[in-house]
Amino acid sequence: MAASALARHHDSGLLRRAELQLVPAPEEIAVFPEAGVEWLLERLDGATRRCWVKTFKLTDERVTEALVRAHLRGVDVRVSLNASRSDGSRVNDPAFARLRGAGVAVSWAPARFYVSHEKSLILDSAGLVLTFNLAPKSFTSFRGYAVTSHDPALLHELEEGFELDWHDRAWPQTPRSLIYSGGPEGTARARFAEFVAETRHELLVQGPKLVDGATCAQLLEALGRGVRVCFLSSGRKGLSEWDVVENDAALASLQAAGAEVRRLKQPRMHAKLLLADRARALVGSCNLDRSCFELRRELTCCLTHPQPVSALAGAFDRDWHAAD
Repeated sequence: MAASALARHHDSGLLRRAELQLVPAPEEIAVFPEAGVEWLLERLDGATRRCWVKTFKLTDERVTEALVRAHLRGVDVRVSLNASRSDGSRVNDPAFARLRGAGVAVSWAPARFYVSHEKSLILDSAGLVLTFNLAPKSFTSFRGYAVTSHDPALLHELEEGFELDWHDRAWPQTPRSLIYSGGPEGTARARFAEFVAETRHELLVQGPKLVDGATCAQLLEALGRGVRVCFLSSGRKGLSEWDVVENDAALASLQAAGAEVRRLKQPRMHAKLLLADRARALVGSCNLDRSCFELRRELTCCLTHPQPVSALAGAFDRDWHAAD
């Protein structure tokens, strides 16, 4: 509907419900654990053409069985799983066996990545970028976000990224709508740095840790030019032993420079979110961790539409006020 036509249908300054449905936001945000596993199961069970999944961890049997159901009703189901975690453990073997035994096309992510930490889905004509694993605690105990987009450019890049990684092929060009880590197509470090550098007034950060010296320096530089920086984490909870010292030192240096740092106890912080001036957001799988920028396959999307950015800002504000 044209802007002039919309203007003619204002009712006391508000658009009627039917008209709002004609102009949906490009991206929708679901907040976890509040949305629950039912949110995802409904979408998996509603897929009619395809269900392509890339994930670091698939240990929730309800999700695995939804993928099997989709396959049995004729949906094109493909699942790419991370083979082993950095400590060598292999949590995805049961899901791999169940899917393969049911006839689902399932494969291990390319071995050229230290780990494949990306979490994404393509459901029919929708692209989903997640901050969380497909694990039970993601739906009960961890803060996380799911971005759903029908944007053709983003969907094309998500499709291309899935196909190229599925066949372990070189990427012909660098994605623009999405931000990938790992391999020659990885642009996350440069684009995260650009995102911080372009922040003018306020930078809100949610993340489990800060163990990357370059990113810490960029946040300190932002503080130096007068940007308000708020960092929300879960403290040491869930950190590897080798990350604790560097994370503590990085957050202490931010606080000493004027940043506000808080810890959220419930739910545990697993989301990866940067909000700049409440106008732009980075959300996805990439922690502020040197290995995520350099060695791992990660996926982040940049949002600029007011509605999804506002939803993320509201979620951040609620957690910030609940934290200490």
